[in-house]
Amino acid sequence: AASQFVVVDSQVHTGYGFAGMNVQGCRVQIVSSMVGFGLAGHAIVADNTSDLRLLGSTSLIAPTSAHAIYGYPTVRRASTVSVTGLVQAGSMVTVADESLSGTGGALGGSVSATLNGANGNIALLVLGVSASPVFVPGILDAWWLDPAASASVGLAVQSGPLASTVPIPLAPTLQGQVFGFQGLFLTPTSLSVSNPHRFVIH
Repeated sequence: AASQFVVVDSQVHTGYGFAGMNVQGCRVQIVSSMVGFGLAGHAIVADNTSDLRLLGSTSLIAPTSAHAIYGYPTVRRASTVSVTGLVQAGSMVTVADESLSGTGGALGGSVSATLNGANGNIALLVLGVSASPVFVPGILDAWWLDPAASASVGLAVQSGPLASTVPIPLAPTLQGQVFGFQGLFLTPTSLSVSNPHRFVIH
């Protein structure tokens, strides 16, 4: 309750009579994941103070008698997201698919990330030390990287996904450290950010 979290490339199953995800007062980003698809139960139960951001190839699947979304949350859904089942939401708007996927890596190897976004927007792909999420005035979603230990690894006016691969130095002090990627978008009217992608260097 009253937290924010990100689910990426995961499967969240419902049980008989139990929701796949039950949140109260939370900000949740679900990215390229499948939630629901059990024998019974709602896929997501979220109260009216919760915010759901659905990105990438996410699928919400509920049986005929259940809800894909239940409980009047605010829902922001990319057009790439599929929803099977009833929907009960305080509001639901379609947003750009500002989703980010990435890999981890080992010393001497590399890490990579791919950032989706609306064509024509300026996109900045950032790599840095993972940190507690903070909110920046004018941006709806949180920033999950340490500003003092981050650097741009890609910049483009988007006409498709922005991808970057970064080598990992053979520095033993990096092993076991948590890093992350995140995207920042500049549109003609606003700033926005992608979901974060965290990884541990092996």
